[in-house]
Amino acid sequence: MASEAVHEQHRVVPVEFGHFYFGDWPSNPHYAIPVDNPGLDAVCTEAGIAFFSQCDEGESALVSLYFFDARPEDADLGGATRGELEISGQQVTTATTDMLPIGPFAPPFTGRAEVRIWRSDGPASGEVQAAEEWRVYLWPARGHGERH
Repeated sequence: MASEAVHEQHRVVPVEFGHFYFGDWPSNPHYAIPVDNPGLDAVCTEAGIAFFSQCDEGESALVSLYFFDARPEDADLGGATRGELEISGQQVTTATTDMLPIGPFAPPFTGRAEVRIWRSDGPASGEVQAAEEWRVYLWPARGHGERH
């Protein structure tokens, strides 16, 4: 049986100092994740995701978050940053470096989630004005996750 996206959110996030975040809000506003770019596109820890942007200061990035009921078939496409994070709060959000939340929302499940993150080359497509685009897949880790 194929997995299906049970929820999706799209956020345009201002990029400050070359990065921005995603994680629980407000229970873990600082995400305890690195701010120094380790040479990767993104870093995913239990606490959240740090996105290391190629945007210039003052530009924005489009983040498309897709929540699945199970591991999606294309989760192993090349070039993805892989990780797991803990969704424990009533809300999750993208956030700027200064921890300004951008559109908090209730996640469709809580618990440990597996994560895949891809950065698309070039500006976001469509009507959205953003210098780059990110796609994030999240689904309950095996034996974890409580659906809402």
